[in-house]
Amino acid sequence: MRWSADIGGTKARLALCGNGEIFPQTVRCFANHGGVHFRDTLGAYLESQSRPRRTDLIIAVTGPVRDDHALLPKRKLDD
Repeated sequence: MRWSADIGGTKARLALCGNGEIFPQTVRCFANHGGVHFRDTLGAYLESQSRPRRTDLIIAVTGPVRDDHALLPKRKLDD
């Protein structure tokens, strides 16, 4: 089971996939504001999916990655 995440400046979309396909019933969207950390978003998502076993994790972000941190557009530094 592959976990996938598309992280933008205003929302994060997460889904489970396998055999080259996204499982549509597993797609969920979460708001990215108010200091929400991706770790918490991922935890909430996995709880909603009964904590599936992972073989891979794919993360796409809209901003640059520097020093192992993604810098997201449309986010205030204090957000």
